[in-house]
Amino acid sequence: LTFAYADSVIDGQIGLGMRNSTTHFDDFSVRQYVPPPPPAPLPFAEDFEDGLADFFQAEQGNWQVASGRYAVTPGVDQDGVSTLRIADPLPRDLEIQAPINADAGIPGRYSNAYVIIDYHGPTDFKFAGACVGSDDWVIGRRTAAGWQFDAVVSETIQAVTDYQLQVVVQGDNQVTLLVDGVERAVHQFADSVTDGTVGVGTWDALARFDDVTVQELVASLGAA
Repeated sequence: LTFAYADSVIDGQIGLGMRNSTTHFDDFSVRQYVPPPPPAPLPFAEDFEDGLADFFQAEQGNWQVASGRYAVTPGVDQDGVSTLRIADPLPRDLEIQAPINADAGIPGRYSNAYVIIDYHGPTDFKFAGACVGSDDWVIGRRTAAGWQFDAVVSETIQAVTDYQLQVVVQGDNQVTLLVDGVERAVHQFADSVTDGTVGVGTWDALARFDDVTVQELVASLGAA
């Protein structure tokens, strides 16, 4: 909620209270509010070399910049998702690139890494990337029922190995996944995938991302 009072609200005291109830409070703190930076314009590029993930917003999981890469540690059996704060509406023809590097699966953890698109909430987004544990390149959607795969292409994928992902959206709903410049999977969704936000993420997996770029697609795939 947001409300603008007519007069100042910082020339009195602050504290805690209740109305005719029994209430418990914990971990009370007071500090100066520093507003987030304005959203990033397009085209966007982030290499994480300064130790910061500018314009990224962690939605789920613990995200940190280490050794010039953006790394995620989700809670066990949880997703790890970080989205981009972009000022401009996303174009109908869009290109997102990011090198991925996923840890091998261990008991209680999968092995995967994805570019996130059309993010509207923790159980409402699309994705494209690597299911390293099952050796599949995939395009799919995250719903309340879980991670659903719409396109699957099997190929040997190595853990702890860099792969250059390029996710291309054409005509607002056709998604193409390219890996190291080679087309791997294509899927056309029924609805627009450019009216949400974009980002990176994993499904109960440890992974690292680097050199994220987001920009309007200048030339259609296959164009001369």
